[in-house]
Amino acid sequence: MKWFDWDGLFGGSMKAMKGISSHYYFRADKNHPGVIFYRKRFDGPELKMSLIKRGKRMPLGFPTELPPAGLTSDRKDYIVNKVCFLPITY
Repeated sequence: MKWFDWDGLFGGSMKAMKGISSHYYFRADKNHPGVIFYRKRFDGPELKMSLIKRGKRMPLGFPTELPPAGLTSDRKDYIVNKVCFLPITY
């Protein structure tokens, strides 16, 4: 699985949508870049919000790929001793 630095691409020019977990439905449209359409309820009216910060432009391009961070030695020990431990029975 590949991971990409979306925050690095959009972080400076896009704003977060407050209360996103209280909304039900989202959609984006290629004819309205930087705009998110949403509903607060399934049968509610469709609303829209511009995610682009004032005075900024929509970023172009693709984010850089993030290399895997790997596991710390403490995490590896925990997995081996607590998660994957299988007692041997005869």
